[in-house]
Amino acid sequence: AIPLALAGRHQIPNAAVAVRLLLALDGPLAVPREAVVTGLRDARWPARLEWLRAEAGDLLIDAAHNPAGAAALASYLRDAG
Repeated sequence: AIPLALAGRHQIPNAAVAVRLLLALDGPLAVPREAVVTGLRDARWPARLEWLRAEAGDLLIDAAHNPAGAAALASYLRDAG
């Protein structure tokens, strides 16, 4: 199990697809396993389920710019309570 840096349940199948594609690469395009793990663990995507923390309070920002993005945001908010 690799902890995903990107928030949201929808990132699990996204990560699975990315990993399968990376594992299929061969020869000079092959990506080392450690690089895949690092990418999943350390990925950053500004303004996608990004929490901005401050003394005045916390602010969640997300660029949900289409119906699928809005659904992912709604799912995250339900899961987060």
